[in-house]
Amino acid sequence: MRFVSSGILLLLFVCSCQQRDDAMYQKVKEELSSDFFETLYSNTYYDLLDRIEADGFLQESRTGQYDGMYARTVGAMVPLLLETGELTHAEHLINCVFDAMTTNGMTRVPHVLDRKQYLDKPADSVNNPYRIVGRTDQIDGQAHVILAWAKLALYRGETSFENRTWRIAAALMDRSVTKPYFGLEEKGAIPDLIYNYAFEHSRLVPSSYNLLTQCFVGAALESMIAVAKRRGESDAASRWQQKLDILRAGIEKHFVQNADGKDVYYELLLNENNEHIPFHGMGWVNLSPVAAQWEPLRHDVMVNTVAALRRSIQTWNGIKWMPTDSWPTGEFYGQMIGKGIAWEMEYAAREKEWTRLHEICSMLRIIQHQQPIYMENAYLANGMQQDIYTLTKAELKNLEQGVWKIVDPGNGEQVAWWCWAMARLRKQMRLPVVPKRITPLTADSSRALNKSRHGLIYSYFRSDKNSKPFHWINDVPTMVEPQSQMHVPEALSDETFGLAWKSYIAIDADHDYRFFCYAANSMRVLIDNDIVEQGRAIYLTKGYHAITFQYDHVLPDESIEVYFQQGDQPIREILQPEKLFYSVSTRERSAPPLIDPAIPEIETGESITVSLQAFDSTARIYYTLDGSEPTDNSARYTKPFKIGHATVVKAVAIQEGLERSETALVHYESIPKKMLVTLQYLPHANYTSRGQKTLTDKLTGSLHGRDGRWLGFEGTDFNAVLDLRSIKEVKSVKINFLHDQSAWIFAPVKVYFSLSTDGKKYKPVLQEEFDAVTKAEKSTIKTYEAILREKSARFIRIEAKNAGPMPTWHSGAGGKAWIFVDEIEVATDDQ
Repeated sequence: MRFVSSGILLLLFVCSCQQRDDAMYQKVKEELSSDFFETLYSNTYYDLLDRIEADGFLQESRTGQYDGMYARTVGAMVPLLLETGELTHAEHLINCVFDAMTTNGMTRVPHVLDRKQYLDKPADSVNNPYRIVGRTDQIDGQAHVILAWAKLALYRGETSFENRTWRIAAALMDRSVTKPYFGLEEKGAIPDLIYNYAFEHSRLVPSSYNLLTQCFVGAALESMIAVAKRRGESDAASRWQQKLDILRAGIEKHFVQNADGKDVYYELLLNENNEHIPFHGMGWVNLSPVAAQWEPLRHDVMVNTVAALRRSIQTWNGIKWMPTDSWPTGEFYGQMIGKGIAWEMEYAAREKEWTRLHEICSMLRIIQHQQPIYMENAYLANGMQQDIYTLTKAELKNLEQGVWKIVDPGNGEQVAWWCWAMARLRKQMRLPVVPKRITPLTADSSRALNKSRHGLIYSYFRSDKNSKPFHWINDVPTMVEPQSQMHVPEALSDETFGLAWKSYIAIDADHDYRFFCYAANSMRVLIDNDIVEQGRAIYLTKGYHAITFQYDHVLPDESIEVYFQQGDQPIREILQPEKLFYSVSTRERSAPPLIDPAIPEIETGESITVSLQAFDSTARIYYTLDGSEPTDNSARYTKPFKIGHATVVKAVAIQEGLERSETALVHYESIPKKMLVTLQYLPHANYTSRGQKTLTDKLTGSLHGRDGRWLGFEGTDFNAVLDLRSIKEVKSVKINFLHDQSAWIFAPVKVYFSLSTDGKKYKPVLQEEFDAVTKAEKSTIKTYEAILREKSARFIRIEAKNAGPMPTWHSGAGGKAWIFVDEIEVATDDQ
């Protein structure tokens, strides 16, 4: 028997590992060289670059998600531009922030700025300052800008820009490491850490000390020390070095925990009762040393931190993704954040973790496959109002049939970090750092389809009031007309109705297909008249297949989307109109005419004007009003007509050479007069939800102000007048307000209800005034209700007084408070 020495075995093992690493390295390089990643990187990079205006202003959001330019984004943009050699752009970005600060008389970096006030004046005019739209005191954002300035200075050496702006940068550095940020001696403060008055975080927890702030201030100090030494500014270098030494010791003392016998960074310290308590959760903030390129302690602490962070990695349909945040309880956020992905990519590249990088690439192919520009974040959703803020592994199972929804593609800060990580990774793999500019794709005329047959035929059904879920058997549709996509007509307002869409789907290849519905209520998909279980594979042959979608209990403006998946890889494509045909007969069929109004209701005592419209000007429309089937012998439509009672309107379109259309119909029913709502002040454009309908749509808002069910009013009162349309006995009036002071949303300090019969003279029935809110108040929904007896009125006025400027203890002290309003309920004698 022959024995192999342990040394040879070790050598074989090392060689085997090296081969695996080389193979995985090659896979990652192939991924980055693929059309998918070349396009994603190019589109994202040039979308950012092209948004930098001549004076350096960079609009944060291309979608309108955020207003203005966020100064902190400079801290991500400049490192990226240093990698790609766009030094002039880098200088302009920094100069824009400095100019905004100085021309507005500020001694610190503003949170958010907007363009120059007078666009026709010189950009550098002191008499033409930038508009400041966010004055929140965010010391970490200031450190981003200082660090960006220092990195540019160190990269280029001495320049006229450096000489001109050195005093500004140095003064900012001094202010950042003195009171009120550093060296605080107040009760409960930590003098050897940087205090952050308004740290923006995905966690809804109070915190004044976090790892990110410490790292970016530390990195700024280290870089500024290097610049100062080069410039011969020894006093500045010496005092900053003292501050840096204190900060390093403070981080080691307060920001290191022991996890399984290893030193790991804390993410943040919780602020509770003026005490700062270590928080044991893990999230994207733990990767801050990677972004700042400054590790306050020895490298093994960072390695241990990433290992602990990765214990939160989840698997969704075989895709491994890291949640934005996780909690010590094992819960995690059903979201991934753009810069968190970027920072982990940078860490993995430094550590040569090619397998993890390949996992991230595979994940991004799924997340980004329908969006050609990188994201701010993405979250898991299935259409239901499910809270993704704290999920468990068991709850994640409920989202296996869901989809990843992308938020704010092109967001300045998030995508700049990702492009930075991509540029550095590509450089490491000897791929071009500056991407080729890819010409946007245009529609291929050879694939253009007959638009006249595109779309779906939809029917609107009234439900039996006692039936839940909605019953489809033997129902008579209220209307039929073609649509290009599945959506709920805004005019539909009945709480209990359903929609059915019928079409033909074009299948490109024989394969297994899965269908997924993203909708707030029950939805069914039928293929060739058979119900298809969500997520279950069904084998379809190439060609056309009848497809039907049935949706229960719809309310206006709901998001309704259907995704399909070919094969096993969970790339889910939204079902687009070009794959759907309302007619695939050998002889083309006319489209049904449109009947307007779509809302199938006539208020008692009123009349409506009905118009019919053909989708082709050569079509003739014939209609009936008695429920009979229209033919070319029926009345021909020539002009709009009025109806004032319950009526079934049916219509068909007839064209030469085409088959007669399906019958369009609307069953107009008589209903009581509806309450009208008039607002004195319009809601903020970002929080309009469904407009005034939001207040009476029977969808109660949650504790999350962005759930689409609230109207938001910034800095104004809420005043509304309700018109009941006739004098009635009012039994009660109720209204909801959101209170979430961490989001600057405050319940009103005064609420008044008043009644009137003529809309001129009002009598108060409820007057409540409240003390100023305290720092300790939790997020809640506050309901105000008046129970009335024998009170007759036609008009109800609701007045809610805004809390006014933010209190002094709040991070946004002096800023405008918000009022968030949701549901108004009025009970009357005829209900």
